[in-house]
Amino acid sequence: MKTKNQWYLLAIALVLGAGAFVGYAVADEKGPPEGAGAGMMPAWMNTTKEHKNIAKSVGTFDCIYTFIVGPQQMKGTGVAVGKMIMGGRFLQQSFDGITDGHRMQGLATVGFDTIAKEYVTTWIDSMSPFLYVGRGKEKDGAIRYNGRSPEWITGKVKDDYIIMIWQDADHYTMEMGDVLADGSRKKTAFFKYSRRKE
Repeated sequence: MKTKNQWYLLAIALVLGAGAFVGYAVADEKGPPEGAGAGMMPAWMNTTKEHKNIAKSVGTFDCIYTFIVGPQQMKGTGVAVGKMIMGGRFLQQSFDGITDGHRMQGLATVGFDTIAKEYVTTWIDSMSPFLYVGRGKEKDGAIRYNGRSPEWITGKVKDDYIIMIWQDADHYTMEMGDVLADGSRKKTAFFKYSRRKE
């Protein structure tokens, strides 16, 4: 049986928890609070200029791409649709494409980790049960991610990279590939995105 003090402490915890929940709900509905530590939010929870950079991918983009598997090249076309979620803290981008006659659907999230000071991305698709996670920094106008993903044929997990470069406000490219044992890189895919005019 709980004592009077235990009930009092539980009531305080519930009130504080409800306040935090309302704070998050309002932030998501109206966008993130402005200023470091606004309201109940500590500074690291707020959005940054990097989140504005991520928001450039909001909208509908037509995509042409090539997968390189050994001597073979598989070409495809698709459409990517991006929107900001969680109060402007993450980009969610859906992808629907056709590769050599086969449909591929995917879902990416992109954010900026204000604690680690690096971009983070995840990817899932209809071709495999693997969840990809990449982390990287921006340098010379390119976001360079590093992660680990399965080798196409064997499924053995290996080091890889993604390089994302914006050419202008409506066009960007993504190069993907393997990081080899000697540190060199081997390109395995290339994507070219063009914003669709509404």
